[in-house]
This record gives sequence, structure tokens and C-alpha cells, in this order.
Amino acid sequence: MDSLLTILTDIIIVFTLPLHCRYLYVMLKKEAQLFSLEFAFRATLTNIVVANILYSVVFILIREPASYGFFFDFYKSQSWWLGKIVIMQYVPIAMVTLIFHVFIALNRLSAVVYPMGHAMLWSESRVRNVIFGIWILTVLECIPLRSNIGCIGQSAKSHIPDRYNGNRRAAGDIYYIPLRIHWISTQYAKEPFSLDNIYVCLCSVSVYWRFTDSPRLSSAFVVYTYELFNALFKLAFAYNNAVAPWVMLLYYRNIRRLIIGKAIEISPRNKLTCPLNNCAELPDRHPLPSPLMDTALTIIADIVILVTLPLHCRYLFVMMKKRSNISSLEYSFRATLANIVVANLLYSIVFILVQEPAAYGLFSDFFRSLSWWMGRVAIMQAVPLTLATGIFHVIIAANRMSALVYPIGHQKLWSQRRVNRILFVVWILTILECIPLIYPFEGNHTDFISPIRTVGVALTASGNLANIIYQTFAMAVGGVTELIAVSFYAFIGIRMSRLKTLPKSTTTATVSAVLVSTGGFMIVVVVLPDILATRLTGKAIWSDEMFYGLFKFANAYNNAIAPWVMLFYYRNIRNLILTKKLVEPKRNFTITIWVVALRNIDVNEMFNRLRHSVRLTADKKLSKADTLRSAIQYIEHLKKMLENGKIEISEFHFTPSSSASPSPSFPSSLTSPKYSNHSLDSRFMKAK
Repeated sequence: MDSLLTILTDIIIVFTLPLHCRYLYVMLKKEAQLFSLEFAFRATLTNIVVANILYSVVFILIREPASYGFFFDFYKSQSWWLGKIVIMQYVPIAMVTLIFHVFIALNRLSAVVYPMGHAMLWSESRVRNVIFGIWILTVLECIPLRSNIGCIGQSAKSHIPDRYNGNRRAAGDIYYIPLRIHWISTQYAKEPFSLDNIYVCLCSVSVYWRFTDSPRLSSAFVVYTYELFNALFKLAFAYNNAVAPWVMLLYYRNIRRLIIGKAIEISPRNKLTCPLNNCAELPDRHPLPSPLMDTALTIIADIVILVTLPLHCRYLFVMMKKRSNISSLEYSFRATLANIVVANLLYSIVFILVQEPAAYGLFSDFFRSLSWWMGRVAIMQAVPLTLATGIFHVIIAANRMSALVYPIGHQKLWSQRRVNRILFVVWILTILECIPLIYPFEGNHTDFISPIRTVGVALTASGNLANIIYQTFAMAVGGVTELIAVSFYAFIGIRMSRLKTLPKSTTTATVSAVLVSTGGFMIVVVVLPDILATRLTGKAIWSDEMFYGLFKFANAYNNAIAPWVMLFYYRNIRNLILTKKLVEPKRNFTITIWVVALRNIDVNEMFNRLRHSVRLTADKKLSKADTLRSAIQYIEHLKKMLENGKIEISEFHFTPSSSASPSPSFPSSLTSPKYSNHSLDSRFMKAK
């Protein structure tokens, strides 16, 4: 996974670099002044592209060849100055793009709040002065990386064989800010620069990264593996690097024409007004959308739903069988996900049999004649079923939060009977939401140009009241549910960041729940900005075709994400779906204790969590109670040894079985002869 993300990152940056250069060349030409973009917005985006070009050049010429091990001796010998350039790329250049993002946000805010004086406030001379000041600050930010700090680069980039250099590179990013503060103080104090301060700043960060990287820390909470985190970190920077020119290429037709070498077109904006009297003006959408992008999004959405439909059916069949209980999922999580799959299955059936054939213009006369009831079915698919999945996302988020906040009573709180009742109530509310579509509302249809440029049929509800209820009100409810889910997950993230030991099953279930819930959040991200822009400015962000393409893609993602996440994260579910044998859980278990004697370690807190994890293992009935009691006694013994300073690092593997006595094993760091060939209980009695 991390290798794929890294390759994807390299492809994004390499392929976007020519677009960066072409975009910058176009923006420096006189023809760029003919655009409808104001100078402040256009100039800021151009400076973002300049920063992205600098980032890409360093990425392609220095960082990636060094990360892959190309010309190893060269990069190692020249790391004293190449490391400085990499830090300049990571911190000052990345920060200047963030400042420009804030600058653009302020520009858009003043255009909405203060439209009369906006042009005067953002005059050309003032914008140039502000941008010049930002670049001056960026140059000043690079000054501490001059002569006396050559070892920073060596510390950050000398160990090239380390995969992605994640440890030292991340440490370099974090200690760079206090290092600048120290550099300023030493310049005023006229004292020689001491490298000891660098290593002091490095200490805590390096300990943390090595802590999460340790393969021995089996019970610690690590959402991402060491390599996966760095790959995701790279991908985030690549996305930040590439998004600006692609957005401008997508949304502005004249920029697109100049980039591909065509002349620009200057045409008045057409306004679409309502032909009825006393009717409000409809949103002014762009008259010439990109035919390629909305067609591509629609085709991708169709492929995603068609490919995922068999997986929905197979997943539901597997979850209905009794042997699915063997998986490590608790009932509440498993049942809620199964209900999400049911809702997605119903959505897919209506999508394939009704919505898409009508949208592509297939059997158009048939769908027009029966739109009075097919329109009802289409609205039931688009609104009640989607809201049901949003409510299920909230249930999953609440389930994961209670597993962390209230672990003792979590199983009792989410009993099978209570979960079944909650799910039953959600489906009853969904059915009640569909009743107005049966009576008194009726279906209707409108014609539009399909993605393949045929006359398609859009199935809708008839009447303004139906549209208000099933569009505005439904969007408000869906936004609230997704906001609640996001709040739950934010609390979960804060909570889990404070816990160093968590069962692997809890971590996996939480990550899976977050990924499953991203589908509903994507729908809100697509729809909510368009509604706000329409209400505030009277102009929609996207054209009609582009909006429906994005909306369809977001719904397809929400429809397909759940079974694929479960297939990826749970081996037993994957084996059941692929008709393989289940992997039976072993009747033994392993307790791994990794203690590092540091100055500020909280021994009591660490061992309390360790005892809690042992009791959780007892709740899973993987061993006998007396064996676990002996394990807890030995944990107390290790705690006393640590407090008395007898050990610094201890690793203890404890593997009891159902028939034989416990047989622990020790690492070479514990060399005391009296702990060599005795059982756990006898060792503990001697020590006591």
C-alpha cells in the first residue's frame, strides 16, 4: 500500500510539472488580462504555482532520487547542503503556499461581505506589495539554514537507506521552528552556535518516532504503519502541489484554451431566467461546461456501482450466515454495516434499472409515460436511502466512541436486542419518509442533455413543496448527521492520541468506521458549497452538467466504500467472500511488554493500561482465568523491578496453552540465572 501511494505521488508531481510551467507562461502573457478573474485572485494563484514549481524541482532532482537510493554516495557526501535545500522545500515553500491560501480566502470573503469597496481594497499595487512581502518573509525564513547549520542537512538526510527517511525528515520538520528562534537569540547574544541545542530539540521527537516505529509494540495504538504514514504524508504534499493548476484548467475555459494553444473567446455571460411571472432568477451557471470532465465522472460512477453490486450481494449473503460470527467484529458494528449494505443494494438496483437508462435516453418515451411513479422511486432512492446511510454512519461513530470512552459497559450498552431495535427504528423512519411520495406527491420528469450528448430524462418530484421537503430539508438533515459523525470521530481521534495501548481490533474497527463514513461526508462537500454559493451570490459554482457529474460520483463512492473497506481490513470476511476457509482464532495469546526507562515515564499509567489489556484478553476467553492471573502478577513484579532500577529494557513473551503450563521466554537483556528455567508461578513466588 505504501509503495503504491509513493508511486502515485511521484506520478502526480512529475506529470503536473509541465502544467505548472505552461500555466505560469500563460499567466505572464498579456492575454491573461482578458480573463474574468480579478488581478488579486489571478496573481495569488500564479505565485502559488511558482512555489509549487520550486517544490517539484527539488522533489524530482534531489528528494526522490535520494529516497530511492540512486547515486547513494553522491547524496551522502553532498548532504551538508542538499539537506538545507530539502528543509527549504519542506518548510518555507510549503508554508508560503498556506499563506497564499489564506490570502485567497480573505479575497473571497471581502468580495462577499464588502462588494462595493472590494476592488479598491484589493488594488493592483496593494496586492503586489503584499505578495512581495510574503516572499521576503519566505527568504528570511531560509536564512537560518546558512553556513553554521550544515549538520541539519546531514542529520535529516544522511541515512538514505532508511525507507523514505521518515524518522529524521519528520524530526527535521518539527524542530526547525525552535531552531530558528534559537538562531535569532544567538545572533543577538554574539555567542557561537552550539549543535547541542539541535540535538536537545531533536530528542523528544526522535523518541516519539522510534516509539511508534517499534515492531515490538504490538498493543500500542498506531493508526498507520511507519511506511504508510510517510507515504500518505507525501501524497498530501503532492495533492497540495498539483491541485491549483488543475482546478484552474477545469473551471476556466479561456485558461484551458490558452494552455492548449488556442485563442480565447470573449462572450457575454448568458443568464437563464424563469419564464413565469414573479419568479426568482435561477442561478447563473457557466454556459460552456467541460464536456469531458462530467462525462468521465458519470462513466466512473456507473462503473463503480456496476462493479460493486455483486460485492454487495455477496457481502450480504456472507453476513446472513451463522459462521460470520467467527470474525472479530462485534455484533453492533457488523449489523450496522450489513444494514448499510442493504441500503446501498437498494440504491444500486434503482440506479441500474431506472435512473441511468433514463438519464442516457434509453427508452425515453417509456420513462416519460411512467414518470408519475418512477419519479417517486427515484426520489426514494436519492433522499430516504441516502439519509438512512447517514444515520447508520452516526450509529457506527457512536459505537466506536463508546468503545473508547466506556469500555467496561460497552458490550452491555450495545447489546444485540438494543442494536436490533435501533436499526428497526431507522428503517421505520425511512419508510415514513417515503409515505408522502406515495400520496399526495407524484413523480415528474424533465429533459436534459445526457453525458453522451443525447436527450436524457431526469426523474423528479412534482411540485415546489416536494422539492423543498426532499431537497432543502433533506440536505439540512443530512448535513447535521454528517456533522455529528465528524464530531464523534474528532473526539475519537483526540481520545486515541492520548492512549498508547489499544487492542488491535478496536483500532481496526475505528479506522474502518472512519473510512466508511467518508462517503456521506463527500456528498455534503459536493452539495453544500453549491447551495451556499447559489444563496449568497446567485451564481452556482459548477455548471449543471458538472454538478450532476460530481453529485453522481459522490453517491457512487458512498455506495461502494463500505464493502470494499471491510474486504480490505478483515481477513475472515475476505476469506468468506472468496469462499475460502476461515482462519480460526488461536487458543493461546501473547503478551508483549516493552519498557524503556526514561526520565519522564509514568510507570503507573503504563502498567495500568497493560493490566487493562490483559483483562480485555480475558474477556475474549482466549485463555484460562488462573493463567491470566499469573500474568498480571508477573506484570506487578516487573513494575517493582523497574521502579527499583534493576532493569532498563524488558521484553517478555507469555504464551500459555490449554493443556501445558505457561512457558515464557526472555530476551538477552534479562540475564539473571534465577529466572531461566522455572514456570511463571514459581518464579513469581521466589521473587516475592
